[in-house]
Amino acid sequence: MSDSACLIDAQLVMSALGRGIEDPDLLRRFAQASLFNWPDPDDDRLGATVEEYWRYGFTLEFDDTQAQERLLGVSGIQGPLAVSAVLFYSAGVGGHAGWKQPLPYGLSFGMGAADLERKLGRPRATRAPYGPRVDQFLVDAYVLDVCHSPDNESGIDFFSFRLKNIYEKEEAPVSELDWEPLAQAIGRPVADPMVLQLASAFAAAPVTPLDLSGHENTQFHLQSGLSFYALPAAELGGVGNQKCFAGFKMARAGVYGSKGYSGKLPFGLVFADGPDAIRAKLPVTAQQAGFEANGRFTCRADNYFFHVHYSLIFWQIISVSVFHVRMEPELG
Repeated sequence: MSDSACLIDAQLVMSALGRGIEDPDLLRRFAQASLFNWPDPDDDRLGATVEEYWRYGFTLEFDDTQAQERLLGVSGIQGPLAVSAVLFYSAGVGGHAGWKQPLPYGLSFGMGAADLERKLGRPRATRAPYGPRVDQFLVDAYVLDVCHSPDNESGIDFFSFRLKNIYEKEEAPVSELDWEPLAQAIGRPVADPMVLQLASAFAAAPVTPLDLSGHENTQFHLQSGLSFYALPAAELGGVGNQKCFAGFKMARAGVYGSKGYSGKLPFGLVFADGPDAIRAKLPVTAQQAGFEANGRFTCRADNYFFHVHYSLIFWQIISVSVFHVRMEPELG
């Protein structure tokens, strides 16, 4: 084993979480261990924000710094990208030589589900977003995802750690905004004073009819977590091509860098809810669908059409949308 490999331990790798690619202390400590691979923020190719150290059996995943700061509730991350997750791999998985140093919290690749439960308690979630079973645990300041081998009998393929976000820490900002008054404006012309007044209050910025005239209007997303939708009156059961307010989407913090919507959601939902909690709160008529790591619930209630988008990876709601019922065929 090389001298540099001796310096690469779990403490070093875990210390990268929430740090930026221009953090001098992080760069120095990784350089001392002969680790020099950092992503190019201008490279938009698929997989460009992942650095895999196959030789040592670990991977760093990166995300946009603004998204990470808003999701984690921090500031001052240095550089355009920040480390969002670290993964430790068993030998032979994904081409990795395998992590050979002690793992955090006394974990080992030979553990089974019962071993994990004895050490960490019952998993917060169990799902299979890409095939193999993945259990999720909350451990101190971290969210730990454990990917079992495909046969569920050959131990663990990898352990993934990320920092708890503001929803898991129960530190998300809460405002007095309430979705219902804005929903009551659905169907009105975008130039209607009621629509403009409500949209401005929710966006915390002046909103004009032009701002609401596109099919999807996202210019207020970064600062408010809100997107607004419009359609011609004829498509919403009216007459003519006058643009009318068709609905809105409320996104959690960190989605495409957003500060996130902080007000009340329909049905008593909160962004910290996973699929099980969502199902329990929605009407029994709600339909569920999913693909790999994402899913959605849709339902019609109170003359609105609701769309709830959730992540199996985060086990949280990503966004909640409220639309005119005439949009159900398009979105259902």
